[in-house]
Amino acid sequence: MTTRGLAFLLPLLSACHEPATAPGPTSPPTTTATTTVTTSVPASTTSSSPTSSTTSAAANRPPVVTLSGGSCHPSAAGSFVGARSCTVRLVAQASDPDGDALSVFWSGCGSGLDLIADCVVASLGPRSARIEVRDGRGGASAAVAQAVGVNEAPAIQFGTSGLPNPAPPNTFYTLVAQQPEDPDGDEDSNVLCSRTTLSASGPCRAAIGLCGGVSDGFDVDLHTLAGPGTCVLEARTADSWGAEGKARLTVQVR
Repeated sequence: MTTRGLAFLLPLLSACHEPATAPGPTSPPTTTATTTVTTSVPASTTSSSPTSSTTSAAANRPPVVTLSGGSCHPSAAGSFVGARSCTVRLVAQASDPDGDALSVFWSGCGSGLDLIADCVVASLGPRSARIEVRDGRGGASAAVAQAVGVNEAPAIQFGTSGLPNPAPPNTFYTLVAQQPEDPDGDEDSNVLCSRTTLSASGPCRAAIGLCGGVSDGFDVDLHTLAGPGTCVLEARTADSWGAEGKARLTVQVR
C-alpha cells in the first residue's frame, strides 16, 4: 500500500476505535390533554334557589237550602169552637256541594233543629219562618217562607125555585134555600143567621121569613111591585173573623 493510501485510512481507523459517546438525557415530550365536558342545563334557570310545588286546597262552597211554607185556618175567639190556633208544617231541603255536614238554625215562627219544623198560627195573615244552614267551614245559606192564617167567608144563597124571570108585578113569592154555612166548620149556622141582613131595591119588597132553626133553611118572602123595573135582593152574613158572605139576586119585573 502506498503512503498516500495509509494517510487516507488512518483517520478512518481512529474514528472507529474512539468510544461511543452516549447521548445526553432528554426531556420527555410534553403532551397536552384536552377533556371535553358536556353539561345539561335546564331550559329555565332564572333562579339558583330550589323550585317548590304547592297545591292549594279547593275553595269552600256554601250549602244550598230551600224552604216551603203553607197555610192553615185558626178559629176566632167568637166562633162556635172558640179560639184555636193551627199549625203549618215547614219543610226545608238542604245540601252541600262539598259533602260537609250541616247544622240547622230556625228563627221566626219556625222552631226545631231538623229540616222539618212547625209554625203555630193564631191569627189571620202571614207569619215568617227562616232557616239557616251552616257547613262548619264558614259557608252558610238561608231561606224564608210564609205560614199564613186563612179564613173563608160564610156561604149564603137565595132559592130561585118557582120564581119566574121576568116576574109579574104585585105578586108574592117565597124563596126557599139552605141556611148559611161556614166552609171552615167553626161557626154555628144559627149564629150566622143572627148576623144575616137582607136588602131590596127596585120594584119589590123582601123580608127574611126563616133562617136556621129545625128546618136549617133560609126563606125569603118577596113581593113584586108595579113595574117595569129591576128588583135586586142582597143578603149578607159574617163570621167571627169579620169575613162577609154575600148573595145577590136580580129579577126583572114587568
